[in-house]
Parts: sequence; C-alpha cells; structure tokens
Amino acid sequence: MSRPIVYWSVVVFMMIFGAYFRFKLHRDPNFPINFDEQVYVAYVDRLAEHGITSYPSVFHDYVERVSKAEIVFLPPSRAGYVVPAWALTKLTKWNSYEALRMVSAMGSFLFAMAGFFFARRWVTSRMALAVLGLLVCAPLQIHLSQFAFIDGVAAFWTLLTVASVWECFQQPRRIGWALTAGFGAWGLLITKQEIAVFVALFLIVALVLGKRLGFSTDRRPAFIALASGGILGVFALVLMAGGVSVFWETFRIYIERSPQIPYAIATGDGPWNRYLIELFILSPLVILLALCGIFRGQPTGSVGRYWLLFLVTTYVVMCNVQYGMNLRYTAMWDFPLALFAVMAISSLTTRRRRPMIWAATLTGVVCLVTFRQYNVIFRDNAIAHDLYDPLPEFMLRAVRILK
Repeated sequence: MSRPIVYWSVVVFMMIFGAYFRFKLHRDPNFPINFDEQVYVAYVDRLAEHGITSYPSVFHDYVERVSKAEIVFLPPSRAGYVVPAWALTKLTKWNSYEALRMVSAMGSFLFAMAGFFFARRWVTSRMALAVLGLLVCAPLQIHLSQFAFIDGVAAFWTLLTVASVWECFQQPRRIGWALTAGFGAWGLLITKQEIAVFVALFLIVALVLGKRLGFSTDRRPAFIALASGGILGVFALVLMAGGVSVFWETFRIYIERSPQIPYAIATGDGPWNRYLIELFILSPLVILLALCGIFRGQPTGSVGRYWLLFLVTTYVVMCNVQYGMNLRYTAMWDFPLALFAVMAISSLTTRRRRPMIWAATLTGVVCLVTFRQYNVIFRDNAIAHDLYDPLPEFMLRAVRILK
C-alpha cells in the first residue's frame, strides 16, 4: 500500500473519530438545560415561530426586558449561532436545542478540519497529521460540542480569520485569502462579539508590527479585508436590530451590567495565571510540549512568531477582564497550542535513530493521555455528571486534587 493511501486513510479515520465524539451525544441526555442554553433556545423558538424577519422585534424585546430585570442575560446579537440553528429546525426534525447542539458540534469539527488544512501549509504533512490528532482529542473541543455552547463556533471563525490573515500577509496579491479573511471577520463578529474584540486587538497589533516582525511588507490587502468584514458585520447587526439606537442600547446595557451577574462574580475572577493553571489541569502534556515548542521548535519562518503573538496578545487581554474569565473562551488557543506541541515533538525526536517512529509514538501517547483527560474530567466520575462549565473547582475534584 502506497504512503499517500496510508496517510489519507489515517486522516479519514481521525475525521470519523472526531465526528463521532462531537455529533453523537456522550453525556447524560437528561442533564438539565442551562440558563444560557435556555436563552439561545428561546431565540431560536422565536425565529421558528415568527420567521427570520422577526429578528428586530427580538432585539426590541431584549432591551425592554433587561432594562427592568435584576440581571442581564445573553443578547440576541449572536446571530452567527442562532440563525444556523433556526435553519436546521426548518430543514430537519430537530427541536431548537438539538439544532443548537449540532451547530456547536459542527463548529468544533470544522475547527479541527481547518487546523489540519492550515497546518499542512506551514509544516510537513506528517506534522499536520499530528496536529489533527491533538485537535480531535482536545478535551475542551469535545466538551463544547456536547452542549449548546457558542465557543466552539467562535473558535472556528477565529481560526479561519487569523490563519487567512497570515496567508494574506504572505500572498498579498492573492485576493482569495483577503476575501476569506474578511468573511471570517464578518462571521466572528456576528457570532460572538466579545471574542471578536479580543481577536481584533491582536490583528491590530499584527498589522502595526507586521513589517518589523517579518510578517509582511504589504499589509494593505489584509487591512482592507478586515475593515470591510468588520463594517459589514456591524451593518448586519444593525440591520437585525432594526436600527442603530436599538443596536447601541443592546450592547450598552450588556457591557455595563454583565460584570454584575452573580454567576460571573462567583466564577469569572482570578489571578493573571488562572488560564495557565486551568489548561495544565485540562491538557498537561499539550501545554508542556507547547511551551517547549515555543522556545525550541517553532515552525520555519515567522509563522511561529505570528501565532505566539496571537497567544500572548489575547492572553494578556483576556486575563484582565474583570469577572470575565472562563476556560471556554480559550477554545481558540487549541490550534496554536497543538501546533507548538507538534513542533516540540519534532524537535525532541529529530536526532533519534528512527525519528518518525519516535515522533509517531510520542504523538500517540499525547493523544491518548489528552483524550483520557476528557473522560476523567467530563465523563467518568460523579463530579463530571454535574459539570457544565469547566470551572477550576470541579476540574480539581475530577482529577482528585480536591476531595
């Protein structure tokens, strides 16, 4: 059997594995629907009953309700998540919750596939295969697909945007990459605005420092694409809101009052290194290898610096949001962490007698341990049956640090 056939057979197997643990429900089906999930379900139900043209009335009702309510809840601006779910309810027999979960599963699956596609452009095909293995086994990605979480979908749009901007930097005359970057920015903005802000800050830094860091000598196509995508995204949100005033009031209320939500106050605070601690608990081998890869195994050229800048910039911003820290928001980091981890594996095994065998073995061990972490934390213990949000306390109990 030729090597390409073996290679692509392994790719297909990994894709099937990833799809199975995302689209199929692997948690307790009787688990109660969380409050945030209920909000999404209500939005989809509203569109299913009155049609997509009723979206402005959803915004109006939101402003009216949260103005009188004690606490604020998720706004209807997350159309990139709600509208696809509404479309699925029209095309299938799924109810609103099932449709939302399928959109979550699709976002997580596409994240892994996009990661593999871009990795093949920057590293060897075998390394890209290892990246795919780490992504399909990523505990957080699998968990996000099991509930009506928006974060996996936002992570996909983030990866599409950031990776396409890099390609646009490298090939400024290829209009296809500029269009893809603009489309990704538009999709991210209408899906989850908080993550869009974090990513936008990184892109601004990348555009400003791009020449000095060796990313590109012509950043104009990327800038025009991102600006156009952002403008079109804002225009789409204003259109769905039914006007600028409602659009502005929706975000003003949510931004001002979301830090006052009791759940956010109780679970969304912590020191600057909170995310590092949580990631070490969730995927210890991947994090250790990623840190090793950052210092000794970066990809050839400046793509490593680009993704390192992405991690550093978004981390600095995200760890300074008061009452706004949650491990789910780090789903977009899974790709660069996997990329750096594979770089470390390559660096550690390249001088061995049979480097390919050593690299394949080490990658397999990391994938198995990483997938086991999903089972340990989210499935195989009494704590996991009640675990919706991956909060530090519950993860520490799951790994038996706390009893």
